Amino acid sequence: MRIKILILLMICTFSHSAFAAFILNGTRFIYDEGRKNISIEISNESKETYGGQVWVENVLLPKDDVAFVPMPSFFKVDGGKKQVVRIIKVSDKLPQDKESIFWLNVQEIPPVNKDKNNVMVVAVNTQVKLIYRPISIAKKKRKC
Repeated sequence: MRIKILILLMICTFSHSAFAAFILNGTRFIYDEGRKNISIEISNESKETYGGQVWVENVLLPKDDVAFVPMPSFFKVDGGKKQVVRIIKVSDKLPQDKESIFWLNVQEIPPVNKDKNNVMVVAVNTQVKLIYRPISIAKKKRKC
């Protein structure tokens, strides 16, 4: 048992690091009712050009109902540059008496590996909360 633990510690110590290329400008985003859209900034911290894909998943609504659309949903970001994505509300079926929660997904699409060495390329998906806040809830929060 001690040998297994020692081997595990050695593997963890000598393993290479993995880094995500995309960094979002927040850990959650609130869409207040009445706004035309909200903006999300995606920074490419890598030196390479990456592709990206953005989509919004419903948590409480039926899967066929689309409440928010990201624009653009596909994009390309050069190394060290930023991309602004706008989230637009396209549904009036959201509840007016409570907040609605959605998942905002940002998938990075890594460049093709040009090395002849064996290198594993991983596409990282960042998932953060997107909260829709109706006016009636926003007014209550301001009074508190």
